[in-house]
Amino acid sequence: MNLISIKGSISVCRHHFGMVFSIALLILGGTWETSAQTISGIAFLDGNGNGIKDASDVGYSGMTVRAYAAGSATPVSSATTLSTPQTDVGKYTLTGLTAGTTYRIEFVLTSASGGYFSGPMGTGSKSSIQFASTGSTTVDFGMYFPGTCGTDPNPRIIASSGLFGASLPPDPPTVLSYKYATQSYPQTHWGGGVGPSGVHAHNDELLNSQVGVPWAMSRVSGTKYITLVPVSSPLAGAFGTGGASGTTAIYMADFSGADNTYLSVKTLVRLSTIGYSLTANYPIGANQPRFGEYGLGGIASSVDGRHLYVSNLGKANMMRIDISGVNYASLPATAPTAANVTEFSYPATIAGFTVGVDGYFRATAMKQYGGDIYVAGTFDGSLRAANTALRVVVLKFNTVTNVFSEVFSYDPTLFMVGGFNN
Repeated sequence: MNLISIKGSISVCRHHFGMVFSIALLILGGTWETSAQTISGIAFLDGNGNGIKDASDVGYSGMTVRAYAAGSATPVSSATTLSTPQTDVGKYTLTGLTAGTTYRIEFVLTSASGGYFSGPMGTGSKSSIQFASTGSTTVDFGMYFPGTCGTDPNPRIIASSGLFGASLPPDPPTVLSYKYATQSYPQTHWGGGVGPSGVHAHNDELLNSQVGVPWAMSRVSGTKYITLVPVSSPLAGAFGTGGASGTTAIYMADFSGADNTYLSVKTLVRLSTIGYSLTANYPIGANQPRFGEYGLGGIASSVDGRHLYVSNLGKANMMRIDISGVNYASLPATAPTAANVTEFSYPATIAGFTVGVDGYFRATAMKQYGGDIYVAGTFDGSLRAANTALRVVVLKFNTVTNVFSEVFSYDPTLFMVGGFNN
């Protein structure tokens, strides 16, 4: 993929190194045949989730690979994926097999490796159990580890930008991107709290008239499509009016150009046209509309790229949108309909307080991790006279059981740097 959208998160890469010896044999006066008695391949970190070992994908060392004969629970051959030389990292060869025989091949991760997915998103993906005949040389296994980053040292970073007054053109860019290693602005250029005189090199990708000012964005897993939701705010001079399709729209942008650059943008779905209101169901006070009480909030893609999860700030719930039938090239004909949307209510009790009695949960950020969807926001405590019920909260949504659980709660009044405003 080599394309990362960052919204207040940190990714960590893991690499595997080690040592291996190889021995070359020269047989005189005859032939030496091994392919008929072996099965080989490579285990690798599937950086773009396509299930195929691309040149940028890194081999995974230290994994056990076993071969089982039909009907047997005891392996007839076992190997460990290599750690050196660099060109062979992740490769393995199962030896001592019988020519013309099909074996069950199992790739085994130790418990220390943590959770992973079996190259979950690509048409070339294979599972950790495969069947292969002797002589096979491409019995490969691609893995995706949640929380690890890709293998490209120079990914494209995509971010949104607000509108900043009359000094900008009438239709300023609001989505920018830059190459992390070659376009980033060195930290040493900043000093004493004074910013640089100019803006570092970047691409102006999308305009205010196209997508408004994106509140959040998420890459559709396994693709180079970015989904964006616009800010809903009464301050149109700073945040626009939601772009071409307004603040109830979810946009999809294609970043499959050369070097992961922007090609085009389309409206994925306009929720107001398929029967979903984003107006404030739970307003605070009479001064409406208020920022954070209506419109869309965070957005995240499922690990298999089949669903989008998005926060409906107006209804104070979460929506799951099935996009498995979407074909970008034929939008809007394949856009999601009301039948593709499922709504989920947040827990009735959050951070020890009762929703609708003490306040409401305003979910403003989402992130997929380990297959689950993490939803972050504030329990506003707005129905109390004081801010005693104000909390920063993170919920985890299990995408298998469709159940929320609370994983983090913090009283922000305990962290006083500056003061509260409004």
